[in-house]
Amino acid sequence: MNDKIKHQWDENIKPMIMFVLVGVMITIGMRLTEIVWQKESAKVIVCLASEIGKIDTCKPFEKDG
Repeated sequence: MNDKIKHQWDENIKPMIMFVLVGVMITIGMRLTEIVWQKESAKVIVCLASEIGKIDTCKPFEKDG
């Protein structure tokens, strides 16, 4: 009976635990890189015109994320 448990541990349980641990470490690493290297916010200038070729106002538009 003890050999069956050892066989199950070596063939099924241990590889599954290692697979899950590697996935968790990759996820944590990706989250840490997002914290360290944050994206710059997108910068867009929105201009309004009353006629073609005549710009009335331009305002910066920023959206984070």
